[in-house]
Parts: sequence; structure tokens; C-alpha cells
Amino acid sequence: MKTTSRTETIEKKNLSRVVDNLCSPDNYMARTRSANRKEQILPSRNTLIELVEALRAVLFPGYFGPSELTIESLRFHVGSTLNKAQRILRQQVQRVMGFLSEEDMPDRARHEKLSRIITDDFLARLPEIQRILATDVQAAYERDPAAKSKDEAIFCYPG
Repeated sequence: MKTTSRTETIEKKNLSRVVDNLCSPDNYMARTRSANRKEQILPSRNTLIELVEALRAVLFPGYFGPSELTIESLRFHVGSTLNKAQRILRQQVQRVMGFLSEEDMPDRARHEKLSRIITDDFLARLPEIQRILATDVQAAYERDPAAKSKDEAIFCYPG
């Protein structure tokens, strides 16, 4: 049986006090939702990072995301990943719209419809974005005398 030393007990109390202060109801930096408040849920930074990774996997299939794609699996991968990106993007756009004033966005149905339009419009532009990115890859490859392939340009110039 393990005994707790006096030092460990003091450390736990000190840590508990810090947690209490950080989670205090009057802490304006803590943003939580309660059942009786109608606060808008913020977009999620982690979810947006996940979205960017999904879009990179769609725009550069085989380079980002799964690297063992075949001709047979490419269409499934792109479709599945794009479906996931569509759901994530639509949800995050809706969360951003919550910051519009009531006269700008009077009802939830309009909110959902507009987020669908924005998301679908963005996704419809991905083939053109991919085409432009391909010209950037070509330019990076041609202008870097040390680059041995376009693959190398994609990995060495991720921006």
C-alpha cells in the first residue's frame, strides 16, 4: 500500500487551488456552455486543422494522407475524404455564422442553407485550386536546381 507524503499532499492542494482559480465562474477567459445560456459554439481550431489535412489529402492524393494509393483506390479515397471535409467545413461555417447579428442571419434554417451553399461553392472550386497548385509545384521544381523531382518540390515546399 502506497502512502502519500506530506509534500505530495501539499502539492496536490496547491494544484487544486490553481485549478479552482482557473475554473472559477468569474474567470472571463473560460468559455463554457450552460443549459440556461444560448451561447454560440465557436469553431474548433483542432477541427479546422483536421479539415486542412483532409483537403491536402484531396488536393495532393498519395502525398498527404494515405501514401499507398492505387488507381483503383484513388477515387474512393478522394470521395471519402471529400465527404468528411464537406461535413467538417459545413459545421465550422455554421459556427462562424453564429457571430452574425440577428438581422444578418435571422433564422437557423437560413443559417444551414447558407452554410451549405458556401461549403458546396468552395468544394466546387477545388479542381481549379488543384490545377493552380500544380503550376506552383512545376515552378518550384524548375526554379530549384537542387530539386530532383516534382515529388521533392511538394515535400520541400509544403506552403
